[in-house]
Amino acid sequence: PGIVRWFVDGALAFVQDQAFVDGLIHPMRLMMNLWAVDNINWAGQWDPSIMPVSSSYDYVRCYEYTPGAGNTGTNNNFTFKWQDDFDSYDESLWKIEEFGGFNGNYCTFKPAGVAVENGLLTLTISEPDSNQPTVDVGFTVDMSLEAMEASDVIYLNGSFNDWCGTCTPMTKDGDVWSTTLSLLPGKYEYLFTKNFWEENGGAPEGSSCDFNPCDEWLNYGVIVNDDSDPIVMDTVCWKDCRTCESVLSIYPRHQSQSKKVVEVYDMIGRKVKAQNGQLLIYRFEDGSIERSFKILD
Repeated sequence: PGIVRWFVDGALAFVQDQAFVDGLIHPMRLMMNLWAVDNINWAGQWDPSIMPVSSSYDYVRCYEYTPGAGNTGTNNNFTFKWQDDFDSYDESLWKIEEFGGFNGNYCTFKPAGVAVENGLLTLTISEPDSNQPTVDVGFTVDMSLEAMEASDVIYLNGSFNDWCGTCTPMTKDGDVWSTTLSLLPGKYEYLFTKNFWEENGGAPEGSSCDFNPCDEWLNYGVIVNDDSDPIVMDTVCWKDCRTCESVLSIYPRHQSQSKKVVEVYDMIGRKVKAQNGQLLIYRFEDGSIERSFKILD
């Protein structure tokens, strides 16, 4: 506790004992990569002229911190758990990252740079293909359940356009807004916005379409592979993973289960009279609510 040590071939290579180390109390991942990075203190000065370059791993051993009950490691406080000799790729232990990365990293992780053969794990850094083809990706969002003004505009913002705000306006067709971008292979996060950044239409927190549920951002996402055919993303309802038709049927009402409407509101919360052809919010005597274009009795 309070310190992390790195060893290479049994020799101490680096020590981290700053105060933030005390916060390392959650399960962590073992990460292996060729670190072409701008952190000179960690990796030295990166020289791109050496590419392609590779590193090979003969095995990985994992030990558990068991103070007072261990038989190896610093002060015999660790116990052996498992070893991988890389005779084959073990999906229960490892995940090959698709187009991942982190701040300061010069490379994008791609499955093509990973090989497990002849009892070795080999990671390779190579120059990207300068003539790499792009893939058309279509994005659509349904605004039919939202109160929209004639002047409102929906924009697409994501890692592919540096979250630029208004540089990617979408095209309106009825209540559905859409656009198509030509993207290089990679992993992208995105969301929809209304009138610049007036309102965000991202994925529901922790939902199936929250691309990275472990972070604080509520973004959709798409992975474009090298051999991808044109991609058309599912049409989602604003701030949802589902179609607007599915959203409207969250509380299905059967004729044998009629409920009494006690109040009707428009989409900005004003009490109104029920009428067909206008999306309204109906509140029932049992406390449930339903949005509908048709009068609900």
